[in-house]
Amino acid sequence: MDLIGAEHLDFKSSSDGTLTGIAKLVATVDASNTGSSIPGGMDAIAGGNFSAIGFDDLASGLKGGAIGIGGISTLKGQAQIAGTLNAESVTGDAFAGLTGANGITPDNASLIIGFDGLTLNGASDGTILGTASGVFNTNAASTAANASGFSNQSLRGISTLSLELGGNGGINAIVNDTNFVGAQSVSGTATAVASVDAIGLNGGDIHIAGNATIMSNVGVDSKSEAQTIA
Repeated sequence: MDLIGAEHLDFKSSSDGTLTGIAKLVATVDASNTGSSIPGGMDAIAGGNFSAIGFDDLASGLKGGAIGIGGISTLKGQAQIAGTLNAESVTGDAFAGLTGANGITPDNASLIIGFDGLTLNGASDGTILGTASGVFNTNAASTAANASGFSNQSLRGISTLSLELGGNGGINAIVNDTNFVGAQSVSGTATAVASVDAIGLNGGDIHIAGNATIMSNVGVDSKSEAQTIA
């Protein structure tokens, strides 16, 4: 599941300009196998592929060139994902996590970005807010076999900013993520991996004629628990 608030946008205004791009995703995947007569049992696989981007490639004017917004600039890009994946098997393996070319592995990541590529040339004051937030819960449980849970996120408040303002400027890049992974097995192996790559403001070329305020804030709570009872 991929959500984008606005993509490949070229915007111009001779006066004030206000743009807001929002992408919010709530996803739940459940897989359950309560029994099987097949030798070796049946696996339970709860997989997903998630991304959310508020603005993907927004351009308003050219840095060092044409003015994009003649008045006050107000830009907001917000991306949010809440994902829950649960897999439970009695006789087979249980897998919960993001799917990719090689199936469910720790390398697959959810992508959450407020602004992914922003160019602005504003004649006056401007404020930019880019936020990325995630809440993920991943659980895998097996009675007779292995349980594996993987959850990985890559978050950016603002990625690649090219900015020129003729007045005062305020830039806020905020990232928050909560990531929990649990794996439980009675008779097999339990594996739980939780990882997060989070950056508030990632790459920028910034020129502000007046007063400038830049805030980049990142908060992450990531935890993994694996338990084998036998």
